[in-house]
Amino acid sequence: MSFGSWWRRVVGRAPPEPARPPAEPSEAPPPAVQAPVVEAHPLSLLGTAEGPSEAKALEILGRAAGTPAEREAIAAVASAIAQRELPESVASRCAVLLADRGDRATALQFLERATLPSNLLLRADLLSETGQLALAMSLMERILARDIDYPGARERHERWRALVNPGKSQPRGRSDVTIAVPTDRNTPFRILREVARGGSGTIYEAQDEVLGRTVAFKLYHRAEADREQLEREARIAISLRGPGVVRVYDASFADGWLAIEWVPLGSVRDLLAAGRVDALTPMEPWVQALAGALSRVHAAGIVHADVKPANVLLRAPGEPVLCDFGIAVPNASATLGGSAGYLSPERLEGRLLTPSDDVYALGRVIEDVLGERDDRRMRRLAGACLASKDKRPQNAGEVLKLMA
Repeated sequence: MSFGSWWRRVVGRAPPEPARPPAEPSEAPPPAVQAPVVEAHPLSLLGTAEGPSEAKALEILGRAAGTPAEREAIAAVASAIAQRELPESVASRCAVLLADRGDRATALQFLERATLPSNLLLRADLLSETGQLALAMSLMERILARDIDYPGARERHERWRALVNPGKSQPRGRSDVTIAVPTDRNTPFRILREVARGGSGTIYEAQDEVLGRTVAFKLYHRAEADREQLEREARIAISLRGPGVVRVYDASFADGWLAIEWVPLGSVRDLLAAGRVDALTPMEPWVQALAGALSRVHAAGIVHADVKPANVLLRAPGEPVLCDFGIAVPNASATLGGSAGYLSPERLEGRLLTPSDDVYALGRVIEDVLGERDDRRMRRLAGACLASKDKRPQNAGEVLKLMA
């Protein structure tokens, strides 16, 4: 939205006309008229060397609240936001002022780039009040992914979920109980240790005693019941073999296991848990490579459907590997599951899957790694991926264009 549109919406009148250049002198110049001087509002300079500090800006907004000066102060912040990135606290303060006077639509525009849990909560509440429950619920999942006990988040999520999908129970993850490692199955792999477990299976570090290499040995919890998922995971990964996709070495659909390449650095989730931010910095090389791998998935007509930190491995810094295609499906198919916190609003509503659902999840991965760090380029990219469906890149190929 242009500054003029912001001004008209917030102030209620057109912005002042810019000063015109003086007319050429004529033989009989008209009497000099003193033109009124329009001074720039100090908040319009926020984010520049000449502008106020964050604390001073909040002070100005606090003094203007509830007075005739409030509208111009908010409009000045709007003009600054249109030109540069501003502290989130200032944008959220404007959103609160607008919400207090009932202008939820404009308040939401000030919160489009929100990342802090308190501001995501405010944005979610405003969205729920305007009937956008699925988007509100997705924001709650972003909060819960960071802090499961964040005040009010779980209660809102449950309440909105019941309204978005009335009568539909919350999907339950499969048991994480690890079954005994088989010793009588005909495999060349010697189990060394357990390294991860999830809803579908457990992953072990194992030694291929025939070829003398280390592999990741994934053993499904329920071999017979989950055979279809196991076959899907193996076949899709093999069909997409190449840059950025995990290598599958061997499989037994009857016995319920896969042998895939061993990636020593582990997953993005593992690195974050261990505080290994160094392996994820700088972010741009591996994010761009991950978007490239995902663009190959989308070009093949497939939606991965489970992009999350646990499913992004790193062979080396800057070299990500996408794994776990167990619930991947052709474009425009119904969802087979998913991970809370990484589901787009459309998916929460039960719509058919499209590549833009993976783009949303990619934005969540970027957001998880960013944390509170100041990386404006990556934060802008995450914001683009997490935008509403009509503004979000529709596939990973469009994400790559944004990064070019």
